[in-house]
Amino acid sequence: MASSARRWWVRIVLGVGLGLAVLYVAYGLLLWSLQERMIYPAPGGIERDALEQAATEVGAESLRLTAADGTALYGWYRAAEGKRALLYFHGNGESVADSMALMRAVNRQGWDFGIVAYRGYPGSEGTSSRSGIRQDARALWDHTVDARGIPASQVVVLGRSLGGAVALELMQEVTPAALVLESTFARMEDMARRSAPLYPVNLLLRHNYDSLAIAPTLTVPVLHAHSHDDQVIPFDQGRQLSRALPDAEFVEVRGLQHQHLLVLQDPAFNAAWKALLKRLSAGH
Repeated sequence: MASSARRWWVRIVLGVGLGLAVLYVAYGLLLWSLQERMIYPAPGGIERDALEQAATEVGAESLRLTAADGTALYGWYRAAEGKRALLYFHGNGESVADSMALMRAVNRQGWDFGIVAYRGYPGSEGTSSRSGIRQDARALWDHTVDARGIPASQVVVLGRSLGGAVALELMQEVTPAALVLESTFARMEDMARRSAPLYPVNLLLRHNYDSLAIAPTLTVPVLHAHSHDDQVIPFDQGRQLSRALPDAEFVEVRGLQHQHLLVLQDPAFNAAWKALLKRLSAGH
């Protein structure tokens, strides 16, 4: 009887172990196959015609850009004085239409405003990827500097959330007057590990943005803000990134969450941002 009971328990333990192993592998495969949807949750139901109409209503020019690999991109550009420009790289759940308030604020400071919809996002063709979006960012930069004739020394780049990582990747190719970051992460791998701590995310992740590795190479001044109350990207991620930047002013925000646009809604960050633009305008 004792031997039979032991065999019974062994079968149960083996069965449970096998079941857990199957679940572990199945969930890992799910994470691997769905990561694009999690990293690039582009808003749906927004047609090009609606974006065109919104652009007309706010006085923005609709851009039709082409990335280096031939992908057709959509964007907005609203000129102020035509002498200097701020380029905005948006978060992973935004469209160009979400930039209206920021666009108006930028224009009030006397700066042009440019934004591009990442590939796979409303208005643009293609499928989102790290390498592809880097080309999209460069297409907006080239349009501003080459087609519009605005010197790189008169361009400021602002990246929010995922857009912060996109902006930092662009910094490996171009040198603007300054970089502004808000609510962004240090490494995508760290963010993925928070969601799947038991998995080798370094092997599963196909879009491993590593802003922490890029940060020490920057040669431009950086204005950076992150909220202690950010419920999506922990404050420690922002602080870690800021410490790796050679020339950064870090604004610690409280009371605002990830969905808030810190550059407009936090008084201290807004004041620092306006001072930066004013200083750069006066210098040229």
